[in-house]
Amino acid sequence: WREVIHPALVDAADLDTRIERARRLRREILMPRLDVALASGSASLRVTVAPLAHPMAEVLLHIEDLTDTIASGARATRAEQLAKLANMAATVAHEIRNPLAGVSATVQVVASSMAPDDARRGALTKVQEQVQRLGNLVGDLLSLSKPIAMTPREVDLAALAASVANSEHVAVEVRGSGFASADVALLTQVLFSLVQ
Repeated sequence: WREVIHPALVDAADLDTRIERARRLRREILMPRLDVALASGSASLRVTVAPLAHPMAEVLLHIEDLTDTIASGARATRAEQLAKLANMAATVAHEIRNPLAGVSATVQVVASSMAPDDARRGALTKVQEQVQRLGNLVGDLLSLSKPIAMTPREVDLAALAASVANSEHVAVEVRGSGFASADVALLTQVLFSLVQ
């Protein structure tokens, strides 16, 4: 049996000891799961050592490959966890959206009551921009609960980078030029995250 069973499995299952114990005790030994590193990759195996009352063999080694079954189970668990996360994100997003709308409305009312040349209007504009950005993030949270629908179009990358930098009051040097097919809203959010 040592000639046909991979040495890594022999070591992981301590097969010499298990076979001897099954022969001596005349009792089946089950190893429900062994993770073994083989040349072809990692494998998850179930090994049963069963004593036999047969003139040609004293022990039966049954080795079952569980790798695909375990991987499928892990994928199902991950999908379930992602679904729970999406539901939680949607709940949090709805809870944030209402107060955010109140903040936005209040900032607009305060700004409209100020003189056009009031220096504080700039600060309120900045607050309004951040409220809008938070609103977009809330929208992103809501999008976790449904597939993202991208609307790619040709985007001037240098102009978009400069626009994001200017809105965040960050000095950037744009070198070169280039266009890409991209979803403008999603790419803008990525650039905002990088700048911040």
